[in-house]
Amino acid sequence: ASFDELLEIQDLETSKKFFGGFAKVLNAMRTCGKIVVVRVQGKTTGGGVGIACGADYCFATQDSALALTELNLGIGPFVIGPYVERKIGKSQFGAMAIDADFRSAEWAEQHNIYHSVSSSIAEMDEKIKTFLKTLSGRSDEALALIKQVSWEGTEYFNDLMPARIHMSASLILEDSAKQNIAKIKERLRAK
Repeated sequence: ASFDELLEIQDLETSKKFFGGFAKVLNAMRTCGKIVVVRVQGKTTGGGVGIACGADYCFATQDSALALTELNLGIGPFVIGPYVERKIGKSQFGAMAIDADFRSAEWAEQHNIYHSVSSSIAEMDEKIKTFLKTLSGRSDEALALIKQVSWEGTEYFNDLMPARIHMSASLILEDSAKQNIAKIKERLRAK
């Protein structure tokens, strides 16, 4: 999502479609019968953290710090929340959402977001290549069952999403959110 896209949203239905689209991506990752492998090669915020947490296995570089920065915009990480909470717990999720500070790749590995942290992109890519080659030689049925078991208890995400989508969708329409986004865009442009 770009700041320009967020600023263009003018009504609740459009906003719900916007945030609902991201919820569909995460749900597809969760319910896909295949193992979803994600690669993080630099700082990631908000939705990128959700993608990393929606993965079944996540590779990253040591420079891949992450943060939940939605509060800076005037919203919260509501849509990605269940996925992040599943990895790090409610208390750590709450802390990340409130302080919006970056956590190191080492922290992310210790808190089960990243499964492998490499010193460089080249090293990470080599690990991914080896991992995927090994994975391709394993039983598809066994992998599908492992995925099913590892996501047990998340079925309630489907019931939770409409309310979570509404939270983000309504907050992004607030004047304060639009002003926050415009200020952030201006700061980035000045750099």
